[in-house]
Amino acid sequence: MKILEDIKILDFTHVWFGPYCTMMLAELGAEVVKVEPPWGTIGRLGPGELYKGVSTTFYALNINKRDIAMDLKNPKAMNMIKEMVKQSDVVIQNFAPGTMEKLGLGYEELKKLNPKVIYAALSGFGQTGPYSEYASYASIAEAMSGHTYAT
Repeated sequence: MKILEDIKILDFTHVWFGPYCTMMLAELGAEVVKVEPPWGTIGRLGPGELYKGVSTTFYALNINKRDIAMDLKNPKAMNMIKEMVKQSDVVIQNFAPGTMEKLGLGYEELKKLNPKVIYAALSGFGQTGPYSEYASYASIAEAMSGHTYAT
């Protein structure tokens, strides 16, 4: 038995650190369902070698997860997502702050559907503060932290 065996996670993460987080939770036994747009996420393109048109890094970061394609701007898909939220213990996303709220999937909306849901919002510069609206990828975070100067 794994420590998170009975935990259901709805995963709206993309690129690197979000999928890495949910990969670790899946490795600990959580049932992780990754929600992607029908055209896939940018993480499918790299980094890493491509296998059948998809980055091997993407495969590695999404091991032990189930995957579902949903257009979050489609009302039918949104109804299905909301039903999935009702059955989930955790929702994790790493969009820019405010994106999930614009989609009607912010914490306040989700807790109406599932009062026990744990909502994790991951972003490079936090959810509040002077840089919260900035997009963040590894190279940006490295530059802001001084890492690129030091190496």
